[in-house]
This record gives sequence, structure tokens and C-alpha cells, in this order.
Amino acid sequence: MPANDKLLAKAYRKIQSRNRDLLGYAIFLILTLPVLSLAGYLSIKLACKAFLGNETTDYAALGELLLVIVIGVGEFIAFLELRYVARDRDFHTWLKAQDVWMEKEFVKRRGVIFKRLDNLNAPWTDEETNEAKETCRKMDEFAHLAPFLGVKKVLSVWDDPLAKAWVVLREIVDKEREITKWREKWMGFSTIGQEALDKVVAENRDPRRQNPTTPF
Repeated sequence: MPANDKLLAKAYRKIQSRNRDLLGYAIFLILTLPVLSLAGYLSIKLACKAFLGNETTDYAALGELLLVIVIGVGEFIAFLELRYVARDRDFHTWLKAQDVWMEKEFVKRRGVIFKRLDNLNAPWTDEETNEAKETCRKMDEFAHLAPFLGVKKVLSVWDDPLAKAWVVLREIVDKEREITKWREKWMGFSTIGQEALDKVVAENRDPRRQNPTTPF
């Protein structure tokens, strides 16, 4: 991958990184922990004032105590709700990724693409090029779901077919970028495709030295 493309891919991955979820949790905790700490402090102080004081029961203090408790409970419930929403989103993203990957025409196109692993230097006909471009578009759609699932998780499941698709389709992607003068086109696919290829090569599973498999 050229140096400029690597820089673009790195920038893309940073923008799409799952770290934004961790950042959201961190910000939430930073904002709520002081409130919860203050609520705990006031609860103890007001409880002592209401129940341990020598004066008659201070109903105003009791009311303040209940208000502080309600605030604390509300913050805790909000945190649990945030976690639930994040997990629910991850689940629906997983279903969406499965739907995209197992779409009937996409499965057929992957099968055709993988056959070219036997002869990567074979010329492309116009019809094959158009079909390959459709495959690139679908791969890019799938790739944009990766940050929401976690790139490591996506690569642990789909690294082999992603790497094989990138080996075959990289030529198509590069030519399309030259024609359109759009270096970021299909950046999602090119980024995760290269990451998948690097991973399988590091694990001695280079698809360029193997026969193609079925498009699982």
C-alpha cells in the first residue's frame, strides 16, 4: 500500500475507532462521579443532622436527604441505560453485518472473485470489472460496520475472505481511484482489507500461496 494510502487509512481508522465509545463512558463518569460523591457526602451529613442531632427532627433536612438520594439513584440508572443502549446497538450492528455479508448476490460475487486467486494476472473484461466494482461497493458497506463491532472482532471472524477479496480487488480499487480522482473512495474496504491481509500473512496464511476456498 502506498505511503499516502497508509496515511489515509490510518486517519480513517482513527476517525472510525471504537475508542469513541470508551471516550463516551469516560466523559459520563467524569461528569457523574463528582455528583455521586457529593450526593454521598450530603447524605451522610444530612442523615447525621436529621437523626443524630439534639434538636427536633428537621423535616427540611429529611427532604434534602431524599432529594440527594433520588439524584444519586437517577445517575446510576442513567449509567445502566447507557450501557444497555451500547450493547443493543452492538447487537443490531452484528445482525446488519450478517445481513450484508450473507446477501445472496454478494455471496455469488465473492465466489467469482475468489476464483481469480488461481490467476491474479488474468485480464478483466468490462463485465467482470463492473461486477468487481459492485463487490467493492458491498465490501465498503460491510467495512463501515467494523468500527461499531470492533475491528479485532471483525478480523477474528472474516479475516480470510476479506484478505482474499483485497488481494483480488486492489487493482480495481486503485484504477477506480485514478479514474475518479478520489483517493478516499472505498477507503473502508481498502483499510480493513489491508489489515486482514497483514494479519493472515503474519499468521502464515497468505492467500496468494493457497488455492481459493468457498466464500463462507
